[in-house]
Amino acid sequence: MVKITIKRKTDKKPLSTETIDDIKQKIIAGFNTKNSTAANALLDELRQSYADTLHFIAESLSDIAQELTDKKRKLALLEEAVKLNPDNSTILNRYGYAL
Repeated sequence: MVKITIKRKTDKKPLSTETIDDIKQKIIAGFNTKNSTAANALLDELRQSYADTLHFIAESLSDIAQELTDKKRKLALLEEAVKLNPDNSTILNRYGYAL
């Protein structure tokens, strides 16, 4: 498994060294246990860290949404993912299925 270091876009200080899958799982767990403050903070850090690679953010949002139990939040993340990468068939399929 590949480890990455997430850095804030503004100050480039390392936040943590984890796999992307670890971070996604923390976000999913946060939303599914109603700890949305922590989940939103991690999601914002992910967005900032990968602001230059919108396709990666879109795929990550789609992956996270796929595991959420809250349909409203799931749709919101999928809509954001579609806006970031409207040609990705996996994202479009997940969005259509969630509707």
